[in-house]
Amino acid sequence: MPFAPLENPEWLSSWKGTAQEDAKRLSSVEHYGIGIDAVVPDTEPSAFVAPEYRVEASKGLELSTWKESLAQEETAVFLERLFSSTLIPSARTHLGALGRSQFASALVVYVQPTLDDAGIAIEETLLLETTLPPAQSADLVIIIAKTGSRFRLTERTIGGSDASVFARTTIVVTEEDAKVYGETSATASGFVHHEVVGIVGPYAAVKWREEPNVSGNYRSLTMLRLVGPSAEGEVLSLLIADGTRKADVLAEVEHCADETRARVLAAGVATDSARIVYRGNIRMKEGVHATDGDQEGRFLVLAPTARVDAIPALDIASKDVRSTHKLSVSHVKSDDLFYAQARGIPESGARTLALEGFFGTLIAKSAGAELSEEFRERIARLDPPSQ
Repeated sequence: MPFAPLENPEWLSSWKGTAQEDAKRLSSVEHYGIGIDAVVPDTEPSAFVAPEYRVEASKGLELSTWKESLAQEETAVFLERLFSSTLIPSARTHLGALGRSQFASALVVYVQPTLDDAGIAIEETLLLETTLPPAQSADLVIIIAKTGSRFRLTERTIGGSDASVFARTTIVVTEEDAKVYGETSATASGFVHHEVVGIVGPYAAVKWREEPNVSGNYRSLTMLRLVGPSAEGEVLSLLIADGTRKADVLAEVEHCADETRARVLAAGVATDSARIVYRGNIRMKEGVHATDGDQEGRFLVLAPTARVDAIPALDIASKDVRSTHKLSVSHVKSDDLFYAQARGIPESGARTLALEGFFGTLIAKSAGAELSEEFRERIARLDPPSQ
Protein backbone atom coordinates (compact mmCIF):
# COMPACT_ATOMS: atom_id res chain seq x y z
CA MET A 1 0.00 0.00 0.00
CA PRO A 2 1.21 3.59 -0.52
CA PHE A 3 2.44 5.48 2.52
CA ALA A 4 -0.35 8.09 2.49
CA PRO A 5 -2.03 10.76 0.36
CA LEU A 6 0.07 13.89 0.21
CA GLU A 7 -0.65 17.29 1.66
CA ASN A 8 1.12 20.32 0.24
CA PRO A 9 1.80 23.21 2.61
CA GLU A 10 2.89 26.44 0.97
CA TRP A 11 6.62 25.79 1.35
CA LEU A 12 6.33 22.34 -0.25
CA SER A 13 4.18 23.69 -3.09
CA SER A 14 6.93 26.25 -3.74
CA TRP A 15 9.62 23.53 -3.79
CA LYS A 16 7.58 21.33 -6.12
CA GLY A 17 6.81 24.33 -8.31
CA THR A 18 10.53 25.03 -8.72
CA ALA A 19 11.07 21.38 -9.65
CA GLN A 20 8.29 21.61 -12.23
CA GLU A 21 9.99 24.62 -13.80
CA ASP A 22 13.26 22.65 -13.83
CA ALA A 23 11.48 19.82 -15.63
CA LYS A 24 10.36 22.21 -18.35
CA ARG A 25 13.86 23.62 -18.66
CA LEU A 26 15.64 20.28 -18.84
CA SER A 27 15.44 18.15 -21.94
CA SER A 28 13.13 15.13 -21.93
CA VAL A 29 15.98 13.12 -23.46
CA GLU A 30 18.18 11.61 -20.79
CA HIS A 31 21.76 11.71 -22.08
CA TYR A 32 23.82 8.65 -21.27
CA GLY A 33 27.20 10.26 -21.74
CA ILE A 34 29.24 10.41 -24.88
CA GLY A 35 27.16 9.22 -27.81
CA ILE A 36 24.76 7.24 -25.63
CA ASP A 37 21.16 8.44 -25.47
CA ALA A 38 18.04 6.84 -24.08
CA VAL A 39 14.67 8.45 -24.58
CA VAL A 40 12.50 8.57 -21.49
CA PRO A 41 8.98 7.25 -22.17
CA ASP A 42 6.23 9.84 -22.24
CA THR A 43 5.85 11.17 -18.71
CA GLU A 44 2.64 13.08 -18.19
CA PRO A 45 2.92 14.77 -14.78
CA SER A 46 -0.66 13.96 -13.82
CA ALA A 47 -0.10 10.27 -14.49
CA PHE A 48 2.36 9.61 -11.65
CA VAL A 49 1.10 7.12 -9.08
CA ALA A 50 2.44 5.60 -5.88
CA PRO A 51 4.21 2.23 -5.99
CA GLU A 52 3.59 -0.57 -3.49
CA TYR A 53 5.84 -1.14 -0.47
CA ARG A 54 7.00 -3.81 1.94
CA VAL A 55 8.68 -2.45 5.07
CA GLU A 56 10.72 -4.23 7.75
CA ALA A 57 11.94 -1.87 10.49
CA SER A 58 13.77 -2.34 13.76
CA LYS A 59 11.85 -1.37 16.89
CA GLY A 60 13.78 1.82 17.58
CA LEU A 61 12.78 3.58 14.34
CA GLU A 62 10.05 6.15 13.99
CA LEU A 63 8.33 5.88 10.60
CA SER A 64 5.83 8.52 9.58
CA THR A 65 3.73 9.16 6.54
CA TRP A 66 3.85 12.64 5.08
CA LYS A 67 0.55 13.57 6.71
CA GLU A 68 1.68 12.29 10.10
CA SER A 69 4.97 14.18 9.85
CA LEU A 70 3.25 17.47 9.12
CA ALA A 71 1.01 16.93 12.15
CA GLN A 72 4.08 16.79 14.43
CA GLU A 73 5.19 20.36 15.10
CA GLU A 74 8.92 19.64 15.54
CA THR A 75 9.11 17.53 12.38
CA ALA A 76 7.00 19.97 10.37
CA VAL A 77 9.29 22.88 11.35
CA PHE A 78 12.38 20.84 10.43
CA LEU A 79 10.93 19.86 7.04
CA GLU A 80 9.95 23.44 6.27
CA ARG A 81 13.48 24.67 7.03
CA LEU A 82 15.00 21.89 4.96
CA PHE A 83 12.85 22.40 1.88
CA SER A 84 13.13 26.19 2.12
CA SER A 85 16.94 26.09 2.31
CA THR A 86 19.58 25.74 -0.39
CA LEU A 87 20.98 22.50 1.08
CA ILE A 88 19.09 20.34 -1.43
CA PRO A 89 20.66 20.90 -4.87
CA SER A 90 18.47 21.58 -7.88
CA ALA A 91 17.37 18.66 -10.02
CA ARG A 92 19.80 17.90 -12.84
CA THR A 93 17.63 15.72 -15.07
CA HIS A 94 14.19 15.98 -16.60
CA LEU A 95 12.88 12.82 -14.95
CA GLY A 96 14.46 13.70 -11.61
CA ALA A 97 12.72 17.08 -11.68
CA LEU A 98 9.41 15.49 -12.64
CA GLY A 99 9.74 13.03 -9.79
CA ARG A 100 10.34 15.84 -7.31
CA SER A 101 7.39 17.84 -8.55
CA GLN A 102 4.94 14.93 -8.79
CA PHE A 103 5.91 12.38 -6.11
CA ALA A 104 2.79 10.52 -5.10
CA SER A 105 3.87 9.18 -1.70
CA ALA A 106 6.47 9.95 0.94
CA LEU A 107 8.06 8.33 3.97
CA VAL A 108 9.86 10.14 6.80
CA VAL A 109 12.26 8.09 8.93
CA TYR A 110 13.35 9.47 12.31
CA VAL A 111 16.42 7.75 13.76
CA GLN A 112 16.93 8.38 17.46
CA PRO A 113 20.09 7.15 19.25
CA THR A 114 19.55 3.87 21.07
CA LEU A 115 22.22 2.55 23.43
CA ASP A 116 22.86 -0.97 24.66
CA ASP A 117 23.73 -1.85 28.27
CA ALA A 118 27.36 -0.92 27.64
CA GLY A 119 26.40 2.51 26.36
CA ILE A 120 27.24 1.69 22.73
CA ALA A 121 24.92 2.94 19.99
CA ILE A 122 22.71 0.24 18.44
CA GLU A 123 22.36 0.25 14.66
CA GLU A 124 18.73 0.62 13.62
CA THR A 125 17.73 -1.02 10.34
CA LEU A 126 15.10 -0.55 7.67
CA LEU A 127 14.30 -2.69 4.63
CA LEU A 128 12.26 -0.77 2.07
CA GLU A 129 11.14 -2.99 -0.81
CA THR A 130 9.34 -1.13 -3.59
CA THR A 131 7.26 -2.90 -6.23
CA LEU A 132 6.77 -0.82 -9.35
CA PRO A 133 3.48 -0.70 -11.24
CA PRO A 134 3.38 -0.92 -15.07
CA ALA A 135 3.07 2.87 -15.13
CA GLN A 136 4.79 6.06 -14.02
CA SER A 137 5.53 6.36 -10.32
CA ALA A 138 7.53 8.65 -8.06
CA ASP A 139 8.16 8.92 -4.34
CA LEU A 140 10.23 10.66 -1.69
CA VAL A 141 12.13 9.16 1.26
CA ILE A 142 13.50 11.43 4.00
CA ILE A 143 15.89 10.15 6.67
CA ILE A 144 16.64 12.29 9.72
CA ALA A 145 19.45 10.79 11.79
CA LYS A 146 19.66 12.45 15.19
CA THR A 147 22.87 13.10 17.14
CA GLY A 148 24.83 9.93 17.87
CA SER A 149 22.45 7.59 16.04
CA ARG A 150 23.35 4.62 13.82
CA PHE A 151 21.21 3.55 10.87
CA ARG A 152 21.33 1.12 7.94
CA LEU A 153 18.88 1.38 5.04
CA THR A 154 18.40 -1.34 2.44
CA GLU A 155 16.38 -0.25 -0.60
CA ARG A 156 15.18 -2.82 -3.11
CA THR A 157 13.26 -1.92 -6.24
CA ILE A 158 11.47 -4.79 -7.99
CA GLY A 159 8.58 -5.48 -10.37
CA GLY A 160 7.62 -3.13 -13.16
CA SER A 161 7.37 -3.65 -16.89
CA ASP A 162 8.82 -2.14 -20.04
CA ALA A 163 6.28 0.66 -19.59
CA SER A 164 7.40 1.45 -16.03
CA VAL A 165 9.06 4.76 -15.20
CA PHE A 166 10.15 5.29 -11.59
CA ALA A 167 11.78 8.29 -9.94
CA ARG A 168 12.82 8.26 -6.29
CA THR A 169 14.50 11.02 -4.32
CA THR A 170 16.10 9.97 -1.02
CA ILE A 171 17.20 12.80 1.26
CA VAL A 172 19.47 11.98 4.21
CA VAL A 173 20.18 14.54 6.94
CA THR A 174 22.61 13.66 9.72
CA GLU A 175 23.18 15.53 12.94
CA GLU A 176 26.47 15.41 14.88
CA ASP A 177 28.17 12.00 15.08
CA ALA A 178 25.33 10.19 13.29
CA LYS A 179 26.28 7.33 10.93
CA VAL A 180 24.07 6.29 8.02
CA TYR A 181 24.76 3.36 5.69
CA GLY A 182 22.64 2.97 2.58
CA GLU A 183 22.39 0.06 0.15
CA THR A 184 20.42 0.36 -3.07
CA SER A 185 19.63 -2.52 -5.39
CA ALA A 186 17.25 -2.48 -8.34
CA THR A 187 16.07 -5.53 -10.28
CA ALA A 188 13.02 -3.86 -11.75
CA SER A 189 12.00 -3.54 -15.39
CA GLY A 190 11.61 -0.25 -17.21
CA PHE A 191 13.38 3.03 -16.50
CA VAL A 192 14.61 3.53 -12.92
CA HIS A 193 15.88 6.94 -11.79
CA HIS A 194 17.28 7.07 -8.24
CA GLU A 195 18.61 10.25 -6.67
CA VAL A 196 20.27 10.40 -3.24
CA VAL A 197 21.06 13.68 -1.49
CA GLY A 198 23.11 13.46 1.70
CA ILE A 199 23.59 16.43 4.03
CA VAL A 200 26.29 15.35 6.46
CA GLY A 201 26.77 17.19 9.74
CA PRO A 202 29.78 17.50 12.10
CA TYR A 203 31.67 14.26 12.82
CA ALA A 204 28.90 12.37 11.01
CA ALA A 205 29.13 9.97 8.08
CA VAL A 206 27.00 8.85 5.15
CA LYS A 207 28.18 5.83 3.16
CA TRP A 208 26.13 4.70 0.18
CA ARG A 209 26.40 1.55 -1.95
CA GLU A 210 24.47 0.80 -5.14
CA GLU A 211 24.09 -2.43 -7.13
CA PRO A 212 21.62 -1.87 -10.00
CA ASN A 213 20.38 -4.81 -12.06
CA VAL A 214 17.47 -3.40 -14.03
CA SER A 215 16.38 -4.97 -17.31
CA GLY A 216 16.00 -1.58 -18.98
CA ASN A 217 17.71 1.73 -18.24
CA TYR A 218 19.08 2.88 -14.91
CA ARG A 219 20.20 6.29 -13.82
CA SER A 220 21.45 7.33 -10.40
CA LEU A 221 22.75 10.55 -8.90
CA THR A 222 24.33 10.26 -5.45
CA MET A 223 25.34 13.65 -4.11
CA LEU A 224 26.79 14.04 -0.62
CA ARG A 225 27.42 17.46 0.91
CA LEU A 226 29.83 17.48 3.86
CA VAL A 227 28.58 20.57 5.69
CA GLY A 228 30.03 19.91 9.15
CA PRO A 229 33.69 19.71 10.26
CA SER A 230 35.22 16.22 10.20
CA ALA A 231 32.24 14.85 8.26
CA GLU A 232 32.79 11.79 6.07
CA GLY A 233 31.16 10.63 2.84
CA GLU A 234 31.56 7.54 0.68
CA VAL A 235 29.87 6.34 -2.49
CA LEU A 236 30.49 2.79 -3.76
CA SER A 237 28.99 1.85 -7.15
CA LEU A 238 29.06 -1.77 -8.36
CA LEU A 239 27.77 -2.00 -11.91
CA ILE A 240 27.05 -4.90 -14.25
CA ALA A 241 25.44 -4.18 -17.62
CA ASP A 242 24.62 -6.85 -20.20
CA GLY A 243 22.22 -7.25 -23.11
CA THR A 244 21.12 -3.80 -24.21
CA ARG A 245 21.00 -2.26 -20.74
CA LYS A 246 22.15 1.27 -20.12
CA ALA A 247 23.47 2.55 -16.81
CA ASP A 248 24.30 6.20 -16.18
CA VAL A 249 25.79 6.87 -12.74
CA LEU A 250 26.92 10.10 -11.11
CA ALA A 251 28.69 10.03 -7.74
CA GLU A 252 29.63 13.38 -6.24
CA VAL A 253 30.92 14.54 -2.86
CA GLU A 254 31.20 18.21 -2.00
CA HIS A 255 33.47 19.38 0.82
CA CYS A 256 31.90 22.41 2.52
CA ALA A 257 33.75 22.31 5.87
CA ASP A 258 37.22 21.73 7.28
CA GLU A 259 38.83 18.33 7.86
CA THR A 260 36.24 16.43 5.86
CA ARG A 261 36.98 13.12 4.14
CA ALA A 262 35.52 11.55 1.03
CA ARG A 263 35.90 8.34 -0.91
CA VAL A 264 34.25 7.78 -4.31
CA LEU A 265 34.66 4.22 -5.58
CA ALA A 266 33.27 2.41 -8.63
CA ALA A 267 33.73 -0.89 -10.42
CA GLY A 268 31.79 -1.95 -13.47
CA VAL A 269 31.58 -4.56 -16.24
CA ALA A 270 29.85 -4.10 -19.60
CA THR A 271 29.22 -6.91 -22.08
CA ASP A 272 27.02 -7.69 -25.11
CA SER A 273 25.70 -4.32 -26.38
CA ALA A 274 25.40 -2.70 -22.97
CA ARG A 275 26.51 0.81 -22.05
CA ILE A 276 27.89 2.25 -18.83
CA VAL A 277 28.60 5.90 -18.22
CA TYR A 278 30.17 6.76 -14.90
CA ARG A 279 30.89 10.25 -13.63
CA GLY A 280 32.81 10.70 -10.40
CA ASN A 281 33.29 14.16 -8.96
CA ILE A 282 34.96 15.53 -5.84
CA ARG A 283 34.38 19.21 -5.14
CA MET A 284 36.16 21.30 -2.53
CA LYS A 285 34.71 24.72 -1.85
CA GLU A 286 36.82 27.82 -1.44
CA GLY A 287 38.11 28.37 2.06
CA VAL A 288 37.97 24.79 3.35
CA HIS A 289 41.12 23.39 4.98
CA ALA A 290 42.68 19.98 5.61
CA THR A 291 40.15 18.10 3.49
CA ASP A 292 40.88 14.72 1.95
CA GLY A 293 39.21 13.23 -1.14
CA ASP A 294 39.99 10.04 -3.07
CA GLN A 295 38.34 8.80 -6.23
CA GLU A 296 38.95 5.46 -7.93
CA GLY A 297 37.09 3.60 -10.67
CA ARG A 298 37.85 0.36 -12.52
CA PHE A 299 35.84 -0.86 -15.50
CA LEU A 300 35.99 -3.87 -17.81
CA VAL A 301 34.63 -4.23 -21.34
CA LEU A 302 33.89 -7.89 -22.17
CA ALA A 303 32.54 -7.52 -25.73
CA PRO A 304 33.48 -5.40 -28.76
CA THR A 305 29.95 -3.98 -28.95
CA ALA A 306 29.87 -2.93 -25.29
CA ARG A 307 30.99 0.49 -24.17
CA VAL A 308 32.11 2.23 -21.00
CA ASP A 309 32.69 5.96 -20.56
CA ALA A 310 34.43 6.81 -17.28
CA ILE A 311 34.59 10.54 -16.61
CA PRO A 312 36.45 11.69 -13.47
CA ALA A 313 36.43 15.26 -12.23
CA LEU A 314 38.08 17.25 -9.47
CA ASP A 315 36.74 20.72 -8.72
CA ILE A 316 39.20 22.25 -6.27
CA ALA A 317 38.79 25.84 -5.09
CA SER A 318 41.04 25.70 -2.04
CA LYS A 319 44.78 25.14 -1.52
CA ASP A 320 45.05 23.34 1.83
CA VAL A 321 43.55 20.08 0.58
CA ARG A 322 44.49 16.64 -0.70
CA SER A 323 42.68 14.93 -3.55
CA THR A 324 43.37 12.08 -5.97
CA HIS A 325 41.57 10.35 -8.79
CA LYS A 326 42.23 7.40 -11.05
CA LEU A 327 39.86 5.67 -13.43
CA SER A 328 40.64 2.91 -15.90
CA VAL A 329 38.79 1.01 -18.63
CA SER A 330 40.32 -2.27 -19.78
CA HIS A 331 39.68 -5.89 -20.83
CA VAL A 332 40.17 -9.18 -19.02
CA LYS A 333 43.82 -10.10 -19.50
CA SER A 334 44.86 -13.55 -20.63
CA ASP A 335 47.32 -13.72 -17.72
CA ASP A 336 44.41 -13.42 -15.30
CA LEU A 337 42.91 -16.58 -16.78
CA PHE A 338 46.17 -18.50 -17.26
CA TYR A 339 47.01 -18.89 -13.58
CA ALA A 340 43.58 -20.30 -12.74
CA GLN A 341 43.51 -22.60 -15.79
CA ALA A 342 46.99 -23.88 -14.92
CA ARG A 343 45.44 -25.19 -11.70
CA GLY A 344 42.75 -27.14 -13.52
CA ILE A 345 39.98 -24.54 -13.44
CA PRO A 346 38.08 -24.38 -16.76
CA GLU A 347 38.06 -21.10 -18.69
CA SER A 348 34.50 -20.27 -17.59
CA GLY A 349 35.34 -20.62 -13.91
CA ALA A 350 38.62 -18.79 -14.40
CA ARG A 351 36.80 -15.78 -15.85
CA THR A 352 34.38 -15.78 -12.92
CA LEU A 353 37.27 -15.84 -10.46
CA ALA A 354 38.98 -13.02 -12.35
CA LEU A 355 35.81 -10.91 -12.26
CA GLU A 356 35.28 -11.54 -8.55
CA GLY A 357 38.86 -10.49 -7.93
CA PHE A 358 38.33 -7.40 -10.08
CA PHE A 359 35.38 -6.24 -7.97
CA GLY A 360 36.89 -7.49 -4.72
CA THR A 361 40.04 -5.41 -5.09
CA LEU A 362 38.01 -2.23 -5.12
CA ILE A 363 35.52 -3.29 -2.47
CA ALA A 364 38.44 -3.94 -0.10
CA LYS A 365 39.00 -0.18 -0.03
CA SER A 366 35.57 0.29 1.57
CA ALA A 367 35.62 -0.65 5.25
CA GLY A 368 33.33 -3.57 6.05
CA ALA A 369 32.15 -4.09 2.47
CA GLU A 370 32.14 -7.44 0.68
CA LEU A 371 30.57 -9.09 -2.34
CA SER A 372 27.05 -10.34 -1.68
CA GLU A 373 25.96 -13.78 -2.83
CA GLU A 374 23.45 -12.17 -5.20
CA PHE A 375 26.21 -10.13 -6.82
CA ARG A 376 28.44 -13.22 -7.13
CA GLU A 377 25.59 -14.99 -8.94
CA ARG A 378 25.28 -12.07 -11.34
CA ILE A 379 29.02 -12.29 -12.05
CA ALA A 380 28.71 -16.03 -12.75
CA ARG A 381 25.83 -15.43 -15.18
CA LEU A 382 28.09 -13.18 -17.25
CA ASP A 383 30.25 -16.19 -18.04
CA PRO A 384 28.53 -18.93 -20.09
CA PRO A 385 29.51 -22.53 -19.23
CA SER A 386 32.45 -23.89 -21.20
CA GLN A 387 31.63 -26.26 -24.03
